[in-house]
Amino acid sequence: MRFIFYILCLFVMAGSCGTQTEITAEPQPEPTSPPAVKPAKSSIPYDLAKPDDTKELPFTLMEISGLTMAKDGSILAIQDEMGSIFKVDQEGKVKEIPFRKPGDYEGIERVGDDVYVVKNTGTIYKISNLDQEGQNVEKFKFFLNDTYDIEGLGYDKKSNSLILGAKGGGEEDPKGGERLVFRFDINSMVLQEESLFGFTNEKIQGRAKELLNQGREDVRKIVEEDEFRFGLCGVAQHPKTGEWYLLSSPEKFLMICNDQGDILDMTKLDKRIHAQPEGIVFDNDGNLYISNEGKKNKSV
Repeated sequence: MRFIFYILCLFVMAGSCGTQTEITAEPQPEPTSPPAVKPAKSSIPYDLAKPDDTKELPFTLMEISGLTMAKDGSILAIQDEMGSIFKVDQEGKVKEIPFRKPGDYEGIERVGDDVYVVKNTGTIYKISNLDQEGQNVEKFKFFLNDTYDIEGLGYDKKSNSLILGAKGGGEEDPKGGERLVFRFDINSMVLQEESLFGFTNEKIQGRAKELLNQGREDVRKIVEEDEFRFGLCGVAQHPKTGEWYLLSSPEKFLMICNDQGDILDMTKLDKRIHAQPEGIVFDNDGNLYISNEGKKNKSV
């Protein structure tokens, strides 16, 4: 028996390094025939098929489910079986920091000096003084439950709010077609009952069809898949554009939207790199990190 452990992939934002040189071309004669139309390209500023760096980490992080950046540039990770936060440094060394009893913890986000963790039930934990003397945990429970299956947790700096992404549809439709996003106001420590925005499979496939008609072949599988199901499992806001990046693990799929829930772009992820994408986070420079849960495979 062999194990493929969790993989953390780094993608450097295109255009973030280097200089640009302006070149003025000489006038050219008019072409006798129109040039061939080039297929439209994705607006996503990362080459998601070619990570700039990858790290393979220990078996304890095989069930990795969420990421956030620590103040010192290391990564804080959560896994969905243990009540611990794992600090991963630049060399890939891991330090475990217990904070609560075992449970289905799905998302993590650092806001200032505090760290927030969310369970699949929507329960939010605020950890103060993480890994210090006097570490303290506060619990916040609202109307959400496990039928919503909360898996994504992000932070909106403009409104000082946590963003919770649901993989399920709620009590009336736990396997329903709409995946909702909720806002938790950190100033009032209250979860807003009205969802911020939501996505149906039809809405996503409709936008994918528009992109396909523009020549985007990378979304063809999304359009043609009869049983397409958007399983929202990761949420992160780009620090430079303010756009929201959302992961779907079942479909190995990345989608970008704005604050109103308008779908700006999307793409399928290469399953050879992203076996089960669950965690997503940006650093301050806009570099993108995606973590994948591990898989158990029998050796050949």
